[in-house]
Amino acid sequence: RGHRTRSCPTPASSTPTLDTDILALEGLVCGYGKLTVLNETSFKVARGAITTIIGPNGAGKSTVFKAVFGLLPVRRGRIAFDGVEITHREPRRLLELGITYVPQGRNVFPELSVLHNLELGLTAARREADAAGRVEAMLERFPMLREKARAQASTLSGGQQKLLEIARGLLLEPKLMLIDEPSIGVPSGRVIVCTRAIPGRWKTSLATRSTISMSVGLRR
Repeated sequence: RGHRTRSCPTPASSTPTLDTDILALEGLVCGYGKLTVLNETSFKVARGAITTIIGPNGAGKSTVFKAVFGLLPVRRGRIAFDGVEITHREPRRLLELGITYVPQGRNVFPELSVLHNLELGLTAARREADAAGRVEAMLERFPMLREKARAQASTLSGGQQKLLEIARGLLLEPKLMLIDEPSIGVPSGRVIVCTRAIPGRWKTSLATRSTISMSVGLRR
């Protein structure tokens, strides 16, 4: 069988300029095996904005993030971040450039404490970073994490684990944060608090969501 596509080509009129905005995708084509999930997908993310990708399960939302973060090969097209082309860059290099990624599902180290989970998030930080200061700032911002600092991450609820993942990503003080389904187990208002956790440092977020109601909550 020939491959089938999962997304329609984006009209040429909406093709972004790669040297503007914080993130721009131009004519992106990628997928899994013979299955093409993104078919000439183009869009841009404004600097300083909370942008939401809306679509049902299987629409390709997570595929966009995997392509941007270097976890899925790009067959054709280009990706630019902060005016620099990053197509085919490795995840480690993208972290250094200022992109963090919080995948869908649970991605904590369950047998380690909440504090150790946070500290592990700093392994990708620059050497001159104030590790202790950044962790303290997160504990101050999210009192729940301070209260549970010595507890195993596995004892947290699903929503608390997601907040831990987001806080761990914020420790790197990213320019752009990719959050796949941030609202799983977390009230929409709490997600907004997370995404505004470090005023003046962290700038932009791109999130996925299956329903419109949550995307409206993210943008308020």
